[in-house]
Formats: sequence, C-alpha cells, structure tokens
Amino acid sequence: DSINKLSDANLYKEDKDGNIDQEKILEAAKDFVKSYNSVKEIGGESQNDTVVRQAYYMVNTTNANKAQLNKIGITIKSDNTLELDEEAFKKASITSVKSLFQGSVSYGKQIEARANGIKSAPNGGYLTYTNKANKETNSSILESYLDSMKNTSFYDYFV
Repeated sequence: DSINKLSDANLYKEDKDGNIDQEKILEAAKDFVKSYNSVKEIGGESQNDTVVRQAYYMVNTTNANKAQLNKIGITIKSDNTLELDEEAFKKASITSVKSLFQGSVSYGKQIEARANGIKSAPNGGYLTYTNKANKETNSSILESYLDSMKNTSFYDYFV
C-alpha cells in the first residue's frame, strides 16, 4: 500500500497555485520506509524458503538502487533496513522521488512484487537453508543467507 501511495500521480499534482503538498509526499515516504523495514523483518524471521528468497531479492534490489535512494534521503543501514532523513528528503527533487516509485519497472514496483511474493507465500513452506551458527549468533536466516552469498558472483551481480 505504501508503494501505491508513492506511485500515485495524484500525490504529485500541483494545486491551483502551483504548489505540491510536500508533507503528504514525506508521510508517504515515511510509511514506505516503515513498511519496508517490517517486511524485511518478517523475511529475516521466517523459515519459509519462499519468504526468505523474496526478502533476499528485495534487499538486493534496494542495494542496487542505493545511490538513487541516497539522493532522496533514504539510506540503507548495516542491518539492511532503511532510514529516512527528513531534511534531506525535503530538499530532494520530486522528479527523483517519482522516478524511483512510478512506472511498471521502477524500484517501487520491484519492491512491491517482492513484498507481494512474501505476502502470498504458502504457510509452512520448506526450509532450504540452515546454519548452525545461526542459533549461536541469533542472526536471522535471511542475514545468514545474505552473508553466505557475498562470496558468489550471483551476489555481485545484484549488489
């Protein structure tokens, strides 16, 4: 839903005086960051292989768009969650925001597809990745999976 808000052309329409409601756009961005972080957390806690895989692709898609996100004040923290710098966002170009979230192949639509994949994953699923260190370090399966993929060409392709 938060991506739909950010991709809605009505959000960026000018009023009769030619002004755009920056606060509405900021609130939509804050909602997106909060929703993204929640979905990432669900993916990190899941033992469903479909959920973990979709969350992995979501994180990699975000990393691939890091520079564009930084331009609008959204940064990727070390735990792969997002953080919004409101002041930087307010100074960012509306065109940059729109380009990230509007369009059928935009970053926003890619994230929406991954989130929908997590949402529609069957209950139960199959556990396809385990790590004994996972229990010792209390890291999530997703984080362990991301760490294990760092030494592959597959990971380099997406990051």
